[in-house]
Amino acid sequence: MSYGQNTPAPIEEEPSTGASLQTIVTVFGLSLIGTVVGTALFGTDKQSERAFRLLPWLRTDHEPAASDEQLPRGEMY
Repeated sequence: MSYGQNTPAPIEEEPSTGASLQTIVTVFGLSLIGTVVGTALFGTDKQSERAFRLLPWLRTDHEPAASDEQLPRGEMY
């Protein structure tokens, strides 16, 4: 008697949590930026003023690096 070969079914891998979390963070960031910019451009005068004050906070570099002249003597950083 001949038996057919048993081949295992391919295992479907679920997406990792990291990719899902990365997508959620990206969508949240883009929606936040879109909301602030949209409010700045199309909101009332009071809302626009507040939104324009928030725009510098959305940058990644909040403070420029100190030059050598600004550092106290004896300290490198």
